[in-house]
Amino acid sequence: MGQQQLILLVLATVIVGLAIVVGIAAFTQGGDRANADAMIQDAVTIASDIQSTIRKPAPFGGVDGFDNVSFAVLGYPVTYGDGDEDSGVFVNGNGQFSLTTAEGGVVIDGLFTSDPSEDGELAAGDADQHIQ
Repeated sequence: MGQQQLILLVLATVIVGLAIVVGIAAFTQGGDRANADAMIQDAVTIASDIQSTIRKPAPFGGVDGFDNVSFAVLGYPVTYGDGDEDSGVFVNGNGQFSLTTAEGGVVIDGLFTSDPSEDGELAAGDADQHIQ
């Protein structure tokens, strides 16, 4: 092989390597964006359920005011930390959600992870991003 052919071979190898690295990075960012979008959709669904629960009459399962809203009242499966009934969080395949009563409403806080465990608990150190 001539020297020119070797230089072209090395250059082609470098270009292909860079393309693979860029493709992997783009794929990873796309997955994170898709997860964030799914969590936002989950938060919108939770907010819709909160509104419908607030507007329902009490005999039909409604509650009086945002202070009485929790995932347990909404019918979501809840994971409790430290046995405290008020610290319930909802965990699904997209991440972990918590409710905080604010003045005149409820704040839905979401934490998404790259790898929620099979038992519905988030492993320590898996936090990647919050939505609120």
